[in-house]
Amino acid sequence: MSANGKIESVTLDLEGRVKAQEWGEEESLPSQNRLSAQYGVSPTTVALAIRALQKKGILHVVPGKGAFVASESKGRNVGHLAHTIGLRGSYVFRPDGSPTNLGSYGGMIVQAIWGAAQADHSSVLLLPNSSEHGALTKQACLSRGVNGVIFLGGESYEEAMELRQSGFPVIVANEPPTYTPINFVNYDHGHSLREGLRRFIDVGHRRVAVLYPSTTMPGSYEKLKPDYINILEEAGIAYNPKFWRFVQRDPSSSNEMHEASPVAEELFSLTEPPTAFFCYSPYLVEPVRRAAVRAGLSVPEDISIIASPFDQNSQTDISGYVLRHEALAQELLKGIHETIENPFHCVQKLLPLNFIDRGSVRPPSRRD
Repeated sequence: MSANGKIESVTLDLEGRVKAQEWGEEESLPSQNRLSAQYGVSPTTVALAIRALQKKGILHVVPGKGAFVASESKGRNVGHLAHTIGLRGSYVFRPDGSPTNLGSYGGMIVQAIWGAAQADHSSVLLLPNSSEHGALTKQACLSRGVNGVIFLGGESYEEAMELRQSGFPVIVANEPPTYTPINFVNYDHGHSLREGLRRFIDVGHRRVAVLYPSTTMPGSYEKLKPDYINILEEAGIAYNPKFWRFVQRDPSSSNEMHEASPVAEELFSLTEPPTAFFCYSPYLVEPVRRAAVRAGLSVPEDISIIASPFDQNSQTDISGYVLRHEALAQELLKGIHETIENPFHCVQKLLPLNFIDRGSVRPPSRRD
């Protein structure tokens, strides 16, 4: 019998034994070595048969413990195997070890992943990132019964790469600032910048400033700078380096406030100040608005503003690009499931943000 024939034969026989209730729900099957002796085939053949039954939702595997008969609650007859997924990173736990605020950006993603996992009968385990719990190694994951890890927060790339290189399934929720062979799903912030600039240019703006905040992912915004310059050049607008500005986080603030006011005031004091702002954080909007008022300007009559990204529940009168946490969560969960079931699976996907027009983009005033 051919190798494929042996795999098919073992798969069909095991499936029949499970359906005949030789083992009850959540009961473990004999070890792969014992099954290989029973069937007179190699352990590899048994492993491939078990994987085939995993994909059918008939069995589920707990690393280090073995294969188990899947109960209905474990996702039998669903499209993929139900897994235990670990969540790791600053979006899950703060540096002091405390959980993130559920109303924060990261907290909302965690909630969305939790909901998506419940819908497909997977389990979610929050993995603390404080030093007292040690490094997240492959063995540490296996000892917790974790099948794969979703990393939420840009500072986790190094740890995610080390875990991936050890052969453990991982996916990250941020696009790497430089090319790296790791699975990721992220929002397409480059798309929001390009579309935002075109909206400004279409109504007549020629002096558009972009403010971007400090980040745990060095270079993530700088790599978008060529898009900014290219779109200006396409419209026949000269690039002004003063209009592409980094904004430092306010060290005295415990939240996401940044020191945008001094930067905006400096720009408004120029002989030819910006008439439009693209803010790469909703937290930059109010400092820009206040600086405009001090310069005798108003929004949107004199200054147009677009922010990216907002969360879906933000109440604001500024037009912006809205995050879709549920879509991100579903794609991350789908990606980690597929990576667990096939270590060679690759997903590198950017999701577009939805634009919400709240009337803050108008043609520049006559004083321009």
